[in-house]
Amino acid sequence: MIQKKSIVTSVILGIVTCGIYNLYWMSQITNNVADIKRDNSYRTGSSVVLLTIVTCGIYGYYWVYVTSRDIFYLEQDYNMRTSDNSVINVIFAIFTMQLVPLAIMQSSINNLSDEIYSA
Repeated sequence: MIQKKSIVTSVILGIVTCGIYNLYWMSQITNNVADIKRDNSYRTGSSVVLLTIVTCGIYGYYWVYVTSRDIFYLEQDYNMRTSDNSVINVIFAIFTMQLVPLAIMQSSINNLSDEIYSA
């Protein structure tokens, strides 16, 4: 089951914890995308967090790009009105400690959840 999250609460927690909550949020977004894709071979949230920590955050930028792309394709699969935010999310990630891209991706996941479970 896909977990919908409050974007405002998640952003506040990300700021208050100095970005530590963002790692948990990345993990949850990754797991939700894997659930939506129904793909057991998709990367896991724990591997994303580990690689981001080991590479001092560099893998996080790659993850933002790839996951934004995956969400875009999922939205297309469900015939949702969407646009590809992958490049702009990477730019936002560089300047906002990944808060803005995480919020954008969470919004898309919340919308996908509504679309999937309302059908």
